[in-house]
Amino acid sequence: MMNIIERIENMLEMDVDKVNIRDALEELAYAVKELKKRQWIPVDEKLPEKRGFYLVIVNDGLNNPVCEIISYGNSLCNIFDYEKVIHWMPLPELPHD
Repeated sequence: MMNIIERIENMLEMDVDKVNIRDALEELAYAVKELKKRQWIPVDEKLPEKRGFYLVIVNDGLNNPVCEIISYGNSLCNIFDYEKVIHWMPLPELPHD
């Protein structure tokens, strides 16, 4: 299975005259969806919708952002408040190698 970068690179290497516009737009929509998963989300805008592990930015109290992995469970809001999490994002997929 190709990762998002490989899929975009393959699309960019295609002969422009032979590109099916519908397929290209579907690939582009997929790429945008995948890239949005890799953006930092402010805690005051949205919290995760399901349990799991998340990459977070924590304010250490001295205005130094620290990156951590936090488990999301039943008390995510309490964990986020306690740890002073300011942003979060899903973890990337594991390598397929």
